[in-house]
Amino acid sequence: MSLPDYEELQEIVDSLNGEVNVAELDGLVAGMLVRGPSVPVKQLMLTLKEYLEDSEAKQLDTLQQGYLVQLVASLAEHAQELHALDDMEWVPLLPDEDQGLELQVQGLASWCAGFIHGCGVALGGEDGPMRDDDLPGSTHEMLADLAEISRVDAEQLVGNDAENDYTEILEYVRTAAFTCALELSRWNGEATEAQPMAPAPDLLQ
Repeated sequence: MSLPDYEELQEIVDSLNGEVNVAELDGLVAGMLVRGPSVPVKQLMLTLKEYLEDSEAKQLDTLQQGYLVQLVASLAEHAQELHALDDMEWVPLLPDEDQGLELQVQGLASWCAGFIHGCGVALGGEDGPMRDDDLPGSTHEMLADLAEISRVDAEQLVGNDAENDYTEILEYVRTAAFTCALELSRWNGEATEAQPMAPAPDLLQ
């Protein structure tokens, strides 16, 4: 599986809004497509446009609209792979290792924040799922864990184990996103009994 080039997409994002990173938008689109890749492109475009404009209280010009089309196409294709792969090869779009651990952690936290927002859109609520007890399997618990990860910063990962801690959290995020996509894509909206789930990394306890 090949990933979109993070730095190239970040250049596009910077031309739209300097306060947002690619990881956050990748999480947003993945969350919006969490119930399946059938979300209309028009809805994706509108949601990202509103998301980008709201954060800086500005409107995108004609050139920026073209950049937005490119961005949505790349992120939607990446998000669709979360449903197409059955062996968990999918990974969130994050800064490369050579960017340093601080930016990687920041990117992962941003991705989780975007994913939760996107899930809220997909499930019909602006602030996320409104009826947690009705969500299938371990979805509610995993979304709660991702909310905690969205507040993690590099200062919490210290010492010789910092990189290992980051890798552990990243693996949990991958598992949580894959599980949410699997459970929600099969969900018909009826209440289901929660199933046992893998424990979150100790850092989040």
